[in-house]
Amino acid sequence: MFGLPIEVIVSLISLVLGWFGEQRKQAQADLHEERMAAKDSADSAAKRMPSGVGAALRMLVASIIIIVAFGGLLYVSDSDKGVTQFFQKDPWLNLFGLVKIGGGMEAINATGFVLPDYVKYSVLSIVHFLFGMAAGKR
Repeated sequence: MFGLPIEVIVSLISLVLGWFGEQRKQAQADLHEERMAAKDSADSAAKRMPSGVGAALRMLVASIIIIVAFGGLLYVSDSDKGVTQFFQKDPWLNLFGLVKIGGGMEAINATGFVLPDYVKYSVLSIVHFLFGMAAGKR
């Protein structure tokens, strides 16, 4: 799309969604604060959540995601089971889309520490979503 790699597009979408989610959350918080101020109980509501908890929670979630994503791959790398990844191979002859020779599905078996394609995209989108939330904070 537009000549950009898919990981850049996924990262940008995740970043924008995180920012948008944080903006919506803050708008709801502002509305809640206005309603609480009308009832004279804004002080007790502010004491429920100490400052810095949101950043610490974001850091904890990002750490857990990265540990699980790479920890699972490290666990598989210690075993002798191996990993099989299927991918679509392009045909070596494509005559106007009518005659195709070669190509098709191909499988690669590997042992050790293997990073499949989906790991890169999933970790990038989750981390960018979290950083988009941080960017949307005021």
